[in-house]
Amino acid sequence: MDFYSTKITNEFQKSLKEELLNSGFGFSNLQNALWNATNNGINVTCYASLKLLVQGKDCDNFVNNFSVSSLSIKYSVVGTLHILKVNGLIYF
Repeated sequence: MDFYSTKITNEFQKSLKEELLNSGFGFSNLQNALWNATNNGINVTCYASLKLLVQGKDCDNFVNNFSVSSLSIKYSVVGTLHILKVNGLIYF
């Protein structure tokens, strides 16, 4: 299973949750999580620690193409280095 995880801000998680709701994701409760959303084989979990975990067969496609309001997510892999770019901030 493909996956990606990163630390996010509380503001970002609120925007992402709203955007996922508007995109038809179903939500459920998960222990130690603020929320868990699923749709078309993609599972997105935001933990109370503000760690975001994206899992699923098309995880890379989701992270590459999903944008949240004015926040854009760009994900790429260079060798074994995973890079996430959110509004110009780069996370490794």
